[in-house]
Amino acid sequence: MLPGKGMLCSKKLPDTVLFGAEIGEFGAEGIKITPEVPMKKWTLKYKGDMWYLFKEPSSELLKVPERPSKLVADFEGEWTASSDFFDFDSTLHPPAVIRPSRGNPGAENTLRVSRSPTIHYEQFGELRCRFTLDGEPYKLSLPSFRDHSFGARRDWSLMHRYAFHHIFLENGVKASVGVICQPSTATCFEVGVVALPDGLVLPAQWVDLQLYQHGEGGAPPRDYAFSFQAGDEVYHVQVLVEYEAIHYVSAEWEARMVERFCKFKVNNVPGRGVSEFHYRSTDGRSESAARNDPEWFRKMCHKI
Repeated sequence: MLPGKGMLCSKKLPDTVLFGAEIGEFGAEGIKITPEVPMKKWTLKYKGDMWYLFKEPSSELLKVPERPSKLVADFEGEWTASSDFFDFDSTLHPPAVIRPSRGNPGAENTLRVSRSPTIHYEQFGELRCRFTLDGEPYKLSLPSFRDHSFGARRDWSLMHRYAFHHIFLENGVKASVGVICQPSTATCFEVGVVALPDGLVLPAQWVDLQLYQHGEGGAPPRDYAFSFQAGDEVYHVQVLVEYEAIHYVSAEWEARMVERFCKFKVNNVPGRGVSEFHYRSTDGRSESAARNDPEWFRKMCHKI
């Protein structure tokens, strides 16, 4: 989302399957991420076509023609950590982990998943970047967030829904909080982390957002509120969505992501950030997205 211009999207969206990665590199189809200092600093590059999903001052969704007008983006940035990483395996609030399992006949599955080799962690940072759009230069410094899941397998088909909020307040407080519904382990798993300006990182103790009351039919709300607690403080969050876009994750599009750029107000302190609503998708990857896939990939996915 570029202030004064609008929301730019990759030419690939809503698809996110990329090809052409080189061995030993994190990159494909114009984007490249290089770790410079482990868990502290990365460089990011992108060069390729993009297009506007929205244009300011209007927030109306543009009708996308078969061949949308493109512009060339050339981006270079540096991401630097501003907080310690938050490891979900070891740092989540223990009662919040136990709570979904009480009275759940599938509680043993929760323990089994907790022992699986899949790791997830989150971290706040600062993104300093320079870029051009059709040759017009820009320079920005932004609060930022990254997360990373890795392990033997990430099975998106197990997850029914989640709603996460990545919040950056004007007083320097940062938060990532949400609720997950993964029926095989827990139907309501309340998770999150708060990073305070002094560097202290605290787990969320509870999050009262009820998924069934917020967009269960597939259309997330655009003006809503919820509360959560971290440390001794209870945070009351107001959310106002300004822009949103949809993309799909995984080779078979098992996950539909509604990505929303928001204004936040938390305990009357203003801020900005992102709200991400995930929905299980069962329609599969569209043929229009898959038609140009490499032959080896189509064979692997039994398309040919």
